[in-house]
Amino acid sequence: MTTSPRTSRAVVIGGGLVGSLVALRLADAGVEVRVLERSVPGAEASSAAAGILAAQAEAKAPGALFDLAVESRGLHARLAEELRERVGLDVGYRRAGVLDVAATEEEAHHFTERARWQKERGLPVELLDAESLRAREPGLAHDLTHGALFPDDGVVDPPRLVAGVTQAAARAGAVFRIGVTVRRIVIENGRARGVETEDGLIEGDAVIVCAGAWSGLVPPRLDRSYIEE
Repeated sequence: MTTSPRTSRAVVIGGGLVGSLVALRLADAGVEVRVLERSVPGAEASSAAAGILAAQAEAKAPGALFDLAVESRGLHARLAEELRERVGLDVGYRRAGVLDVAATEEEAHHFTERARWQKERGLPVELLDAESLRAREPGLAHDLTHGALFPDDGVVDPPRLVAGVTQAAARAGAVFRIGVTVRRIVIENGRARGVETEDGLIEGDAVIVCAGAWSGLVPPRLDRSYIEE
């Protein structure tokens, strides 16, 4: 895949799945990208995730978060095919469905309610009785008598997904620097102009913080005082 001429620079802090995917899309758009990772790309939460794409099975109620989760789930199939074409890697995406089992009558009631509003959205849900549950999963305990199947939910292999995205980003021109600790974001006149590392300043027209649980350790903590009214 060809990329556009580099017209601007961006510094991405964090080389997990989010940071690497941001780098890939920026590189495809013609941005010169530097990804700074204190460890190894994808070595933290991105590789430790279970890889369950359970937008429907884990939903508690309709709303903006649910809509976003369903939209995100739908993008995985396209991303998996894109990475297969770009780097020849199968990231383990499968629309295998997720089976959720109720342990109490109260949970079974919630299953019925959840199935109602999801079906109103046009999403597939199958409520299962004890016999249907045993047919699908014979190893379940006998006191489990209610379940719900969400056939559009799926799985992905997180380490392979991160590997595919980082490889694609690197091929698109993003530069990954590992073992780099960011001391602070350099801000001048209300705008980020780069980051200070142990080795000096890395300049950029934009700084994107994708450090996950460690984002709060990157000073300064950005708040409304940096937003121009």
